[in-house]
Amino acid sequence: MSTLLAEQTENVELNARQEALEERVLLLCPTMGWWKGMYQLPKAGTEVTLADGEAVDKDDITTPRAKLMTDTYPLDRLGNPWKKRFQKLESRMTALKEKYSVPFPIQGVRIVPKTRGQTLMNEMYGLTLGRLRQRERRYTEEGRSIAAANCRDQIEEALRIEGADASPNTPVYDQEKSADEQSIAYELHVAAKEFCANWDDIREQIRRKNNVFSQVEAKVPTNGNVMLGRFHIDVVPVELAGGLTNTHRVTDADLEEHNEVVREACRRRVEEAIETMIEGPRQQLAKALASLNELIAHDRKVTAKSFKPVHEAIAKIRAFDFVANRQLLEQMNELESRLNCTVPVSLDSVTAANNGFTAAINSFMTGVQDAQVQANDLVEFGREARAIDID
Repeated sequence: MSTLLAEQTENVELNARQEALEERVLLLCPTMGWWKGMYQLPKAGTEVTLADGEAVDKDDITTPRAKLMTDTYPLDRLGNPWKKRFQKLESRMTALKEKYSVPFPIQGVRIVPKTRGQTLMNEMYGLTLGRLRQRERRYTEEGRSIAAANCRDQIEEALRIEGADASPNTPVYDQEKSADEQSIAYELHVAAKEFCANWDDIREQIRRKNNVFSQVEAKVPTNGNVMLGRFHIDVVPVELAGGLTNTHRVTDADLEEHNEVVREACRRRVEEAIETMIEGPRQQLAKALASLNELIAHDRKVTAKSFKPVHEAIAKIRAFDFVANRQLLEQMNELESRLNCTVPVSLDSVTAANNGFTAAINSFMTGVQDAQVQANDLVEFGREARAIDID
């Protein structure tokens, strides 16, 4: 095979892998923003000293920052630290991303199976004023007058709370869900409105408590409405440009001049993304099984909750089933069946050993971490989409 033919063949195969990736997943960058109250202190008048009292040269350290949001202040009207309230929402956001995605090899970008994209967005954004209006129109067209009227009532209530000019993206309370099941965006919106409505009091709390507030006061917003803009949840879609054959997708002149560099970078990221989709969920399952095994081996109490991380890891692998081989999926079915027919509280080191539970878990842990199997799955990904026909 000539060098040119080999290169063309390789390019077609690599394109097939990228296309297979794009057909099955979304690349999203979900972010949550909230005011953390971090400001650089002015270099002039700021001195850092060592334990012996010696001043540190400013060129040897980064500029210290003022922390205006702490674990103890400012507090909301019930006496809860605002920082902890927002951190709790941030933790929910992190857990949501972990549940439905794996990291892409670019900071902040996540790989989401297209079969899970709508679910992730629903849990993140939930019901909005715009979606309510869409429902109301659809119910009206379908002749569902009671459902349409209920939507109109919710819209009127939302406008009463948010104002007549509220954006269609404004999160609203979803009556079909409990108070504990509302979207992250709704919870952040409610908390941010409360925070900013009480901004004068919060600012005064910080002024009284923080010794360096005066040094950064000029940088801190004085208006609650301005502060409201610091809170948001964004989901930015990311597209892999620089295809190996579809080079016209890179339209910027500066990038065209460096097309080979862009193509090579995309090729690496595609390969790394496939590896992450294969390895990440399996590592999560292996870790969950190891924790369960350790619990049993040390004769600690096993409950239905102890099985939850395993079930969650299995669900993650199924979400990325397009990079899983048939044997792995069948073994997971067997594992899940064993878990479902096992009474958790009956498990201890002796019982688990005698009924084969420990042996089954160990065997599955070995299989799910098999490096050769993972390497084979990496090679196979996208192969069904390849149609190499080079003249």
